[in-house]
Amino acid sequence: MNIAVLSALFAPLARGGAERVAMSSACALARRGCKVSVFTLAAPGVCEPERVEVDGLVVHRVPCPNRYHPLQAHERGLPARLAWHLRDLRTPATIASLGAMLDAERVEAVVSHNLKGLGLRCLHAVRERGLPHVHVLHDLQLSVASGVMWLRPRLDANPVFRRWYEAHTRQLLGSPRAVVSPSRYLLDEHLARGFFPTSRTVVLRNPVDPVPVTAPVTPAGPPRFAFVGQLAEHKGVRQLLRAWAAKPAPGAELHVAGDGPLAGLVAEAARRDPTLVVHGRLGADELQKLLARTDAVVVPSIWHENAPVAILEALTAGCAVLASRVGGVVEMVTDPCGILVPPARPDALAEGLARIAADVGTWRSRRAAIAAQRHGTTSAEYAEALLSLLGCVPAPAS
Repeated sequence: MNIAVLSALFAPLARGGAERVAMSSACALARRGCKVSVFTLAAPGVCEPERVEVDGLVVHRVPCPNRYHPLQAHERGLPARLAWHLRDLRTPATIASLGAMLDAERVEAVVSHNLKGLGLRCLHAVRERGLPHVHVLHDLQLSVASGVMWLRPRLDANPVFRRWYEAHTRQLLGSPRAVVSPSRYLLDEHLARGFFPTSRTVVLRNPVDPVPVTAPVTPAGPPRFAFVGQLAEHKGVRQLLRAWAAKPAPGAELHVAGDGPLAGLVAEAARRDPTLVVHGRLGADELQKLLARTDAVVVPSIWHENAPVAILEALTAGCAVLASRVGGVVEMVTDPCGILVPPARPDALAEGLARIAADVGTWRSRRAAIAAQRHGTTSAEYAEALLSLLGCVPAPAS
């Protein structure tokens, strides 16, 4: 079975959970016996398309047809970003290149993820060929242009603009054979706004596979916390730094793994505070080693999160989770696996940090029980679910 995976960003340009899900599921489909062709954006500044083979996948990278690359959005002002989103809705530039890829690779079915930057119009090439199509939701970018629904809605969530924008995205995406959402919250938000009227809809937890490591199973010493993800405003990085200034316990450490627009702010805070340790972006093995030494992962988001992969990875490793009570997070962090606090409240976040630090022995004793629970799907299970939704019968796994 020849399957195309469409994702605006893909390794090595992956920046968050959505791209990790796209990569993980594509590799799992390949292991299942499918030929997988990926259609994605080339790196910023690249002006020619290329076809490469990576990790058993055939990856087609095309130049960004818009004014700038999605990874450069944080460098632009509001007017430029709004113009970018309008162009993204209208550009037909990737229809022909996607169509050529679908034909050249003899694609029989399509799985799409976030398409910002490729443009939703590229799906015309999929419908034109009548291919089975499953779309995977990761955020609200079909409903809010930025994809980020802040707790205090910003310009792109203005009711008039939002309705206009949604009318276009509904028409461009259409109603695929099936739509997958990692949380009930995110799926219900789309259904309530008229998306996917004839699609089969499924809530399917994001894939996460435990990675065996030789690090200690149970942390020791003072409490150790970690933040894993994009260092961006909507992820609550500023709120976390303010909360950490209250110092939850003597000797406690906060490890920050990730990169993004606020990396400089975090680095400056770390220069002043030796209990704040900056790791940058970590590979899978390094991240698992960090989690094996971590008591609790902090997810202080100040937007309506969907189903953060960082939470799944933390719980699978046996870490407690301290998170904002937003969006789909409430479906993931339940007692006794963690603590939910009001969002955008550094004082509440500091109190949560102190609660975990004061009772760190109890949280450490729960580690095995937390890890033993079923928090997500394995990548193999996720691939099987996609194939079932596509109506595909692949070759037996080798």
